[in-house]
Amino acid sequence: MLTLGHRGCTRAAPENTWEAFEAALAAGLDGCETDVRRSADGQLVLVHDDRLADGRRVAELDRAALEAALGHAVPTVPEVLGRWPDAVWNLEVKDQVATAPLLHALRRHDLERVLVTSFDHPVAMRAALESEAGAGVLIAHRPLRGATPFATWRRAGIGTLILPFPYLAPWLVDEAAEAGMNVGTWGLATPEKHAQAREAGATILITD
Repeated sequence: MLTLGHRGCTRAAPENTWEAFEAALAAGLDGCETDVRRSADGQLVLVHDDRLADGRRVAELDRAALEAALGHAVPTVPEVLGRWPDAVWNLEVKDQVATAPLLHALRRHDLERVLVTSFDHPVAMRAALESEAGAGVLIAHRPLRGATPFATWRRAGIGTLILPFPYLAPWLVDEAAEAGMNVGTWGLATPEKHAQAREAGATILITD
Protein backbone atom coordinates (compact mmCIF):
# COMPACT_ATOMS: atom_id res chain seq x y z
CA MET A 1 0.00 0.00 0.00
CA LEU A 2 1.19 3.50 -0.87
CA THR A 3 0.19 6.78 0.75
CA LEU A 4 0.73 9.84 -1.44
CA GLY A 5 0.31 13.53 -0.71
CA HIS A 6 -2.40 15.08 -2.91
CA ARG A 7 -0.42 17.78 -4.74
CA GLY A 8 2.05 17.52 -1.88
CA CYS A 9 1.04 18.64 1.60
CA THR A 10 -1.28 21.56 0.96
CA ARG A 11 -1.77 22.23 4.65
CA ALA A 12 1.85 23.30 4.84
CA ALA A 13 2.30 25.15 1.54
CA PRO A 14 0.55 25.99 -1.73
CA GLU A 15 -0.25 22.94 -3.86
CA ASN A 16 2.33 21.53 -6.26
CA THR A 17 5.19 23.59 -4.85
CA TRP A 18 8.65 22.58 -3.67
CA GLU A 19 7.55 23.28 -0.10
CA ALA A 20 4.38 21.18 -0.39
CA PHE A 21 6.31 18.18 -1.76
CA GLU A 22 9.02 18.57 0.88
CA ALA A 23 6.44 18.69 3.67
CA ALA A 24 4.63 15.58 2.41
CA LEU A 25 7.81 13.54 2.23
CA ALA A 26 9.07 14.87 5.56
CA ALA A 27 5.80 13.67 7.11
CA GLY A 28 6.67 10.13 6.08
CA LEU A 29 4.45 9.69 3.02
CA ASP A 30 5.67 7.40 0.27
CA GLY A 31 5.46 10.11 -2.36
CA CYS A 32 3.22 12.67 -4.01
CA GLU A 33 0.45 12.97 -6.55
CA THR A 34 0.85 15.96 -8.84
CA ASP A 35 -0.42 17.47 -12.10
CA VAL A 36 1.48 17.77 -15.37
CA ARG A 37 0.92 20.40 -18.03
CA ARG A 38 3.11 21.77 -20.81
CA SER A 39 3.88 25.47 -20.68
CA ALA A 40 4.37 27.67 -23.74
CA ASP A 41 8.14 27.16 -23.59
CA GLY A 42 7.79 23.36 -23.54
CA GLN A 43 8.37 22.83 -19.82
CA LEU A 44 6.56 20.00 -18.01
CA VAL A 45 5.20 22.22 -15.26
CA LEU A 46 3.35 20.95 -12.20
CA VAL A 47 0.17 23.04 -12.21
CA HIS A 48 -3.36 21.79 -11.59
CA ASP A 49 -5.70 24.29 -13.22
CA ASP A 50 -5.92 24.94 -16.95
CA ARG A 51 -6.32 28.67 -16.35
CA LEU A 52 -4.93 31.11 -13.86
CA ALA A 53 -7.15 33.33 -11.72
CA ASP A 54 -6.90 36.09 -14.33
CA GLY A 55 -8.16 33.76 -17.08
CA ARG A 56 -4.87 33.16 -18.89
CA ARG A 57 -4.21 29.56 -19.91
CA VAL A 58 -1.16 27.76 -18.57
CA ALA A 59 -0.38 26.47 -22.07
CA GLU A 60 -0.07 30.03 -23.35
CA LEU A 61 2.48 31.17 -20.74
CA ASP A 62 6.12 30.29 -20.31
CA ARG A 63 7.44 29.10 -16.98
CA ALA A 64 8.71 32.52 -15.92
CA ALA A 65 5.32 34.09 -16.58
CA LEU A 66 3.60 31.33 -14.61
CA GLU A 67 5.88 31.86 -11.64
CA ALA A 68 5.30 35.60 -11.76
CA ALA A 69 1.53 35.11 -11.86
CA LEU A 70 1.41 32.46 -9.13
CA GLY A 71 3.91 34.14 -6.86
CA HIS A 72 6.07 31.07 -6.32
CA ALA A 73 8.51 28.80 -8.13
CA VAL A 74 6.86 26.22 -10.40
CA PRO A 75 8.58 22.81 -10.31
CA THR A 76 8.92 20.59 -13.38
CA VAL A 77 8.75 16.82 -13.74
CA PRO A 78 12.50 16.28 -14.34
CA GLU A 79 13.34 18.48 -11.37
CA VAL A 80 11.19 16.69 -8.79
CA LEU A 81 12.19 13.24 -10.04
CA GLY A 82 15.82 14.28 -9.79
CA ARG A 83 15.50 15.85 -6.36
CA TRP A 84 13.52 12.99 -4.78
CA PRO A 85 14.46 9.85 -6.73
CA ASP A 86 13.40 7.54 -3.90
CA ALA A 87 9.86 8.95 -3.67
CA VAL A 88 6.87 7.56 -5.54
CA TRP A 89 5.38 10.00 -8.05
CA ASN A 90 1.85 9.80 -9.42
CA LEU A 91 2.03 12.09 -12.44
CA GLU A 92 -1.45 13.02 -13.61
CA VAL A 93 -1.41 14.26 -17.19
CA LYS A 94 -3.88 17.13 -17.38
CA ASP A 95 -3.33 18.11 -21.01
CA GLN A 96 -2.84 15.69 -23.89
CA VAL A 97 -0.06 17.81 -25.41
CA ALA A 98 2.09 17.02 -22.38
CA THR A 99 2.02 13.28 -23.08
CA ALA A 100 4.83 12.92 -25.62
CA PRO A 101 7.33 15.21 -23.86
CA LEU A 102 6.54 13.54 -20.53
CA LEU A 103 7.16 10.03 -21.85
CA HIS A 104 10.39 11.24 -23.43
CA ALA A 105 11.53 12.84 -20.16
CA LEU A 106 10.74 9.71 -18.16
CA ARG A 107 13.28 7.67 -20.12
CA ARG A 108 16.01 9.24 -18.02
CA HIS A 109 14.55 8.24 -14.65
CA ASP A 110 13.81 5.19 -12.49
CA LEU A 111 10.34 4.24 -13.68
CA GLU A 112 9.65 1.71 -10.96
CA ARG A 113 8.56 4.61 -8.75
CA VAL A 114 6.48 6.47 -11.35
CA LEU A 115 2.78 6.07 -12.11
CA VAL A 116 1.36 8.03 -15.06
CA THR A 117 -2.40 8.60 -14.78
CA SER A 118 -5.04 10.59 -16.62
CA PHE A 119 -8.77 11.17 -16.96
CA ASP A 120 -7.99 11.03 -20.68
CA HIS A 121 -7.80 7.26 -20.98
CA PRO A 122 -6.05 7.20 -24.38
CA VAL A 123 -3.25 9.14 -22.69
CA ALA A 124 -2.93 6.44 -20.03
CA MET A 125 -2.99 3.73 -22.69
CA ARG A 126 -0.25 5.51 -24.62
CA ALA A 127 1.83 5.69 -21.45
CA ALA A 128 1.36 1.96 -20.94
CA LEU A 129 2.42 1.25 -24.53
CA GLU A 130 5.38 3.61 -24.80
CA SER A 131 6.84 3.68 -21.29
CA GLU A 132 8.05 1.29 -18.62
CA ALA A 133 6.33 3.44 -15.98
CA GLY A 134 3.11 2.24 -14.40
CA ALA A 135 -0.07 3.50 -16.06
CA GLY A 136 -3.47 4.19 -14.55
CA VAL A 137 -6.85 5.62 -15.43
CA LEU A 138 -8.85 8.12 -13.39
CA ILE A 139 -12.63 8.30 -13.18
CA ALA A 140 -14.90 10.69 -11.26
CA HIS A 141 -18.18 8.79 -11.36
CA ARG A 142 -19.80 5.98 -9.40
CA PRO A 143 -19.14 2.68 -11.23
CA LEU A 144 -21.85 0.07 -11.74
CA ARG A 145 -21.25 -3.55 -10.86
CA GLY A 146 -19.90 -5.44 -13.82
CA ALA A 147 -19.78 -2.34 -16.04
CA THR A 148 -16.20 -1.15 -15.48
CA PRO A 149 -13.96 -2.27 -18.39
CA PHE A 150 -11.17 -3.69 -16.26
CA ALA A 151 -10.29 -6.47 -18.71
CA THR A 152 -10.02 -4.00 -21.60
CA TRP A 153 -7.84 -1.67 -19.59
CA ARG A 154 -5.60 -4.51 -18.45
CA ARG A 155 -5.11 -5.74 -22.01
CA ALA A 156 -4.00 -2.20 -22.90
CA GLY A 157 -1.37 -2.34 -20.14
CA ILE A 158 -3.26 -0.30 -17.55
CA GLY A 159 -2.59 -1.54 -14.04
CA THR A 160 -4.41 0.92 -11.80
CA LEU A 161 -7.80 2.60 -11.43
CA ILE A 162 -8.04 5.67 -9.21
CA LEU A 163 -11.37 7.16 -8.19
CA PRO A 164 -12.85 9.43 -5.48
CA PHE A 165 -13.16 7.95 -1.99
CA PRO A 166 -17.01 8.14 -1.88
CA TYR A 167 -17.17 5.73 -4.85
CA LEU A 168 -14.70 3.19 -3.48
CA ALA A 169 -16.26 -0.20 -2.66
CA PRO A 170 -14.89 -3.68 -1.83
CA TRP A 171 -16.77 -5.24 -4.78
CA LEU A 172 -15.06 -2.79 -7.14
CA VAL A 173 -11.65 -3.73 -5.75
CA ASP A 174 -12.55 -7.41 -6.22
CA GLU A 175 -13.57 -6.82 -9.86
CA ALA A 176 -10.30 -5.00 -10.48
CA ALA A 177 -8.27 -7.77 -8.85
CA GLU A 178 -9.91 -10.39 -11.05
CA ALA A 179 -8.52 -8.51 -14.06
CA GLY A 180 -5.10 -8.07 -12.45
CA MET A 181 -5.54 -4.39 -11.57
CA ASN A 182 -5.33 -2.48 -8.31
CA VAL A 183 -7.43 0.43 -7.08
CA GLY A 184 -6.44 3.75 -5.55
CA THR A 185 -8.52 6.56 -4.15
CA TRP A 186 -8.32 10.26 -3.36
CA GLY A 187 -10.26 12.58 -1.06
CA LEU A 188 -8.90 11.21 2.22
CA ALA A 189 -8.44 13.75 4.99
CA THR A 190 -9.10 11.84 8.24
CA PRO A 191 -7.73 8.69 9.90
CA GLU A 192 -11.21 7.19 9.69
CA LYS A 193 -11.32 7.53 5.90
CA HIS A 194 -7.82 6.09 5.63
CA ALA A 195 -8.94 3.06 7.63
CA GLN A 196 -12.08 2.63 5.52
CA ALA A 197 -10.04 2.82 2.30
CA ARG A 198 -7.62 0.19 3.57
CA GLU A 199 -10.50 -2.08 4.62
CA ALA A 200 -12.06 -1.73 1.17
CA GLY A 201 -8.79 -2.95 -0.36
CA ALA A 202 -7.37 0.23 -1.91
CA THR A 203 -3.63 0.01 -2.51
CA ILE A 204 -2.99 3.72 -3.19
CA LEU A 205 -4.26 6.34 -0.76
CA ILE A 206 -3.97 9.92 -2.01
CA THR A 207 -4.35 11.97 1.11
CA ASP A 208 -5.15 15.63 1.76
